[in-house]
Amino acid sequence: MTEVDEDGSRRQAASTADRDVYSVQHDWTDETSLVTTVVKAVSAVAGVRPPDLEPLYSVVNTDALERLFRPTDDGPRPTESVVRFPVSGHDVTVYGDGVVVVEAPSYDDSKP
Repeated sequence: MTEVDEDGSRRQAASTADRDVYSVQHDWTDETSLVTTVVKAVSAVAGVRPPDLEPLYSVVNTDALERLFRPTDDGPRPTESVVRFPVSGHDVTVYGDGVVVVEAPSYDDSKP
């Protein structure tokens, strides 16, 4: 499923047997930081306000994340880069092309 938000950004949501997956395309032309895009995506999946999440800086160096994916002076941003990290029980993957994927925690009903 692909939806378009009021601001024109694209997002996708999908469910598998054991996990919900949400992805959003970061808008490089907007002033919104990549870190803000990640926090909003995790917040949407977790169903909580951003301040109620585990601080992103506690699991990843947010300055390094921004530097890794920002466009270079002599050309486009490195699209081969991928960073994965957990936030508030959710698995987050950030791709060089600006796609942010958030996977909700999986719950195994067979475990106590």
